[in-house]
Amino acid sequence: MEDGCGRGCRYKCHINFNQQKREGIFHGFWKLSDTQRQWDFLATHVTEFEAKRASHAEKSSSRRQKSKEWTLPLDVNNVAVCKTFFLDTLNISEARVITAIKKKVSGISFTSGDVRERHHTRPTKNSIERDAVKAHIESFPTVESHYYRHSTQRRYLEADLSLQMMHRLYAEGRPNALSLTSYKTSFYSEYNIGFHKPKKDVCDFCSTHLQAIKVDPNINQEAYLQHRKGIDTIRQSKKSIKRRVRQTNDEAGATFDLEEVLPTPKSNESCLYYKRKLNTYNLTVFDFDDVQARNFVWNERQAKRGSNEIASCVYKYLLNKAAEGKRKVYLFSTPAQVKIEIRTF
Repeated sequence: MEDGCGRGCRYKCHINFNQQKREGIFHGFWKLSDTQRQWDFLATHVTEFEAKRASHAEKSSSRRQKSKEWTLPLDVNNVAVCKTFFLDTLNISEARVITAIKKKVSGISFTSGDVRERHHTRPTKNSIERDAVKAHIESFPTVESHYYRHSTQRRYLEADLSLQMMHRLYAEGRPNALSLTSYKTSFYSEYNIGFHKPKKDVCDFCSTHLQAIKVDPNINQEAYLQHRKGIDTIRQSKKSIKRRVRQTNDEAGATFDLEEVLPTPKSNESCLYYKRKLNTYNLTVFDFDDVQARNFVWNERQAKRGSNEIASCVYKYLLNKAAEGKRKVYLFSTPAQVKIEIRTF
C-alpha cells in the first residue's frame, strides 16, 4: 500500500480514512476470493460519467470525454476520494479499474465473469499451484522491523527482493505457473509481510506527530515545536562538547548507534534468497576527540540486540577511555532504538 495523496487534497482523504481504516480496505480487497469479485468491488466504487464541463478549446480531440468518481467504503457509506488515494490504498493500477468498468453489465454494478480460466482446451489452475505459491512465499526467511520491532507484528523480506523477482524465481521450471497477479494476490491477502525500506530515524514523539498531521493538518503543534526546540538545544550542547573535549586531556565525547541488521553473507545468488541467513549486529561509537569510529560486532548466536548488549558495548568503551586517563565522558545516542539513558560519566 502506497502513501496516497497529499494533505492538501480537496477530498480530505487522510482525514476521513486513517491508516488503520486504509489497511482494512486494502486487506479486504485482496482477500476477495477471485478476480471477478475484485472487479465487482472496483465497478461498485468507481463511477464513470460524461464530463460536465468543456474547455474553451471544445473542439480539441485531446479533451477527455469521460470523468470518474472514486469512492471507498467508510462504515455504511461510500465516501468520495481522489484517484491517487484510491489507487494507492488498493495498490493497483488505473488500467485494472478501466478493465472492471468495461466489464460492467449495463445498468447494474456487477461485472461480467472472468473467462480467462474457462477455456476447456486449457488446463484449470488448481489448488496445487496455489499451494505451491504459498510454499514458495513461505520459503523466504523474514526479519522483524529494525525501527518498529516493539510496536508491529509485520515481518520483512530483504530489501534486494521484489514481488517481480520472487515470481520469476517461482516460475522457473514450472510450465503451469500462476501469473504475477495471482502471486501478488496471495502475497497481499494471506501474509503480513513487506519489503524492508531503510527509513530515517525519528523518535517516538516525532513519529506520532508526523502520522497525526497527515490525518489532521490543523492539529495543535505547540508540543511538537517545544520538542523540536529541545532537540536544537541538545544539538548546540553537542557542538559545544565537541569543541571542549578536543581542547582537554581528561574529557571525551562520542555518539553511538546500532546499525541496521546485516544478513550474512550478502550475495545476489538466487539460491541464497531461500536460506536463513545469520544476523550480524554492529554498534558504532564515534569519538569526538580523535574523530575515530569504534565498532562492536557480534552475531545472533552470541547475543541478542537489546539494552543489555548495548550497555555491555558502552561499558567496554568506557573502560577503554578510563585506561586512557579520561575522567568524564559525554555520550549521545538515539532513544528511538536504544532504550537506555546514558549521558555523562
